[in-house]
Amino acid sequence: MTCREAWFEQVLDHFSWRNDSRWQQRYYVCQETEQQLANPAATIFFYCGNEGNVEMYIRNTGLMFENAKSFSAMLIFAEHRYYGKSLPFGNDFSAASLRYLSHEQALADYAVLLDDFKRKHKMVRAKVIAFGGSYGGMLSAWFRMKYPHIVEGAVAASAPVLSFHSSDKGPWRSEKYWEIVTRDASGAAGSDERCVPLVRQSWPIIDSMGASESGRESLAALFRLCEPLASPGEVNDLKLFIAMAFDTMAMGNYPFPSDYLTGGIGKLPPWPVREACKLLSSCGDCKAENLLDSLCSAISLLYNASGDQACLHLPEDSSYAGIWDFQWCTEMLPQETYFKRDGKRDMFFPFSISSKEIDQHCKSKYGVIPRRGWIEQLYGGLEGIKRASNIIFSNGEFDPWAAGGVNVSEVKDAAARGVEAVWIEEGAHHLDLFFSHPADPPSVKKARQMEVACISKWLHWKEPKEPSKQRMGAVPISQDD
Repeated sequence: MTCREAWFEQVLDHFSWRNDSRWQQRYYVCQETEQQLANPAATIFFYCGNEGNVEMYIRNTGLMFENAKSFSAMLIFAEHRYYGKSLPFGNDFSAASLRYLSHEQALADYAVLLDDFKRKHKMVRAKVIAFGGSYGGMLSAWFRMKYPHIVEGAVAASAPVLSFHSSDKGPWRSEKYWEIVTRDASGAAGSDERCVPLVRQSWPIIDSMGASESGRESLAALFRLCEPLASPGEVNDLKLFIAMAFDTMAMGNYPFPSDYLTGGIGKLPPWPVREACKLLSSCGDCKAENLLDSLCSAISLLYNASGDQACLHLPEDSSYAGIWDFQWCTEMLPQETYFKRDGKRDMFFPFSISSKEIDQHCKSKYGVIPRRGWIEQLYGGLEGIKRASNIIFSNGEFDPWAAGGVNVSEVKDAAARGVEAVWIEEGAHHLDLFFSHPADPPSVKKARQMEVACISKWLHWKEPKEPSKQRMGAVPISQDD
């Protein structure tokens, strides 16, 4: 199957009658033969692009490629506005330019792109199955819910669609995210039993050393930083740098080497959290400098995955979010750096941020205040999902984003509507979407079989015949004398 890059002149603002501006959206079409474009009733597998370069999803979404032939499907991968090369305002990411960045605009992009593609290639009867992982999984589910006339069904992998401020399941516990990261580093998930207590032991040592200039110099040397730590604030940046390494390795806790979360620069080893914990636990007496030296080796599995970095750079963006921070500040699309940590149920240093502080941050940075509750008003939370149709959600045991995902028990009564969920033991972030690998656990093989069975059911579903209408005689009405 070959993939070709294409461009589409897209509407800038789908929800304004006065703005007719256009921009160039990138997408890829993957097909076996040109004849697929001549089939008016073909099948289209459509990937809902996430917050990144669309080529990354082409390289890592094997579920679509491996099942395309059996469904005679062609593949379309759409790039999300403002990411990759799909830039409405070029490299201008000012608050004014970002005002058209929203998941609703992105879904409308996908609807318009598909409609134009099908009309242009005379494929008006083509059936579309949406795919996506993480934010892309949220989009695929919402695409089906918002545009059911365009999408027959959706595979929503590792989609934290219930991770919002006012969930109808009750207030969402964002700290559960960091609890799952912690569990990945525990014996329950196959890691060294000493890992979690050693991580906890490191924070007061870092705080103590970070209180003095000489201590900060020692910290910079121990963690092989490229720049000195100039203040206690930068020591906090170092602590978050460490926490985010465990976070990323938990998401990428796959049973095989992977460059999915390293930006393609080097690979994480199989079961990277276990490997990081093994390095951390080799700290000898595990006192002060020995512990921190081993901790540096652990996080370097990620930050020096290429093996060629002489030193480590602390990121300039302390939110670790880039322009995703705007999507948090407007629609509150989830970002783990804002999630609560208590240091007791998780292995990290305590953190919490109030709604007022969030509002101040967003107002200062972008001139906006988050619209809390809007996502639930749009889609109805869990109740909305249970009343939807033709969506399969998947979540993995090792994936911290499962904290905001749809559980199997929550939708068991919605199976008749085609809404299902699957739990993947030893599964990390949307492992089920990846290309098959010999090291795959049985659980992910089963999940893929369920997803393929759902797709087959959706594509072959037929409108039930109306019950025959029988002629009814007059019904006598008694009257009081």
